Order: sequence, then C-alpha cells, then structure tokens
Amino acid sequence: MVDEKIDLKELKKTLSSLSLLYVEDNLSLKEKAVTFFEKLFPIVYNASNGLEGLALF
Repeated sequence: MVDEKIDLKELKKTLSSLSLLYVEDNLSLKEKAVTFFEKLFPIVYNASNGLEGLALF
C-alpha cells in the first residue's frame, strides 16, 4: 500500500475541469450524493437508472 498525501487544492483544481455522471436508484442517497458532488465538479449529471444515464450521454 502506498501512503500518499492528497493535496486537496490540486484535487479540486483537477476536478474543476471534469463533469460527473452519477447513477443511483435510491432517491435519498442520490440527493445527498449529488449535493456533495456539486461541491467538487462544475457539472453533475444524475440519473435514476442505467437507461437514464445512457440517455444523458
């Protein structure tokens, strides 16, 4: 196992140029996760199932 420190500023800078597709069928969990992910990614697509997720892309 490699013990590396994560530079949070560098991580946030890297994630700021990416988008995320999050697929979750549990509505409560999806809402909480999307709220969290929106703090890290500029664009968060979310779907309730795989077919919805595929339709977004």
